[in-house]
Amino acid sequence: MIARLLLACGIVLMGAVVFPPSPQAEVSGSLVIAGNGPELNTLESLARAFEKANPRTYIDLLWDDNSKPLELVKSGQAQIAITGAEDSAFAARQIGWDGIGILVHLSNFTKELTKQQVADIFSGAVKEWSELGGPDTKILLINRPRNQNIRDAFETQLGITGKIPDSAKFIGGDEKVVKTVVGTLPPLSAVAYISMSTGLSVV
Repeated sequence: MIARLLLACGIVLMGAVVFPPSPQAEVSGSLVIAGNGPELNTLESLARAFEKANPRTYIDLLWDDNSKPLELVKSGQAQIAITGAEDSAFAARQIGWDGIGILVHLSNFTKELTKQQVADIFSGAVKEWSELGGPDTKILLINRPRNQNIRDAFETQLGITGKIPDSAKFIGGDEKVVKTVVGTLPPLSAVAYISMSTGLSVV
């Protein structure tokens, strides 16, 4: 894990939804929240806590790596979308921050990288770890699907929007990303970007 790069990205609630009334009023009913990114664990904890505090409520999390949360709200399949960008058609509230970490195999001895060096890796300008003082092996890039918030935030923060090579391997879920980095041969080669909360949990 190259742990020094931390890119902030917002977690935003969007939807055609009226926020709950004052604490004095009893809250009841069901709510569907749609998303596709690494926020799932955080949202699950928040949803269960809300249900516990309000026994007459039920919150369903509609989560799919390939879904488009805003489209699900527009079609009426969900009332709230979790997204990293605002849409003028909806009311938006920022509810928190996550970070983006760079994940490599534990045996990769590449030293701490700068933001520019990470941008060079993911834009394809640097193709070998040895160019950065690391092992003599080719870099295997792992990218995320276009519809995921983490990809938009990552590319924007590094100034590499649309520059990640098509040869990069596409993987949606964080768990699959981790398994791929761990299982890639040679183990020194793979690099991915991942939710900081998930990345820290697997270090």
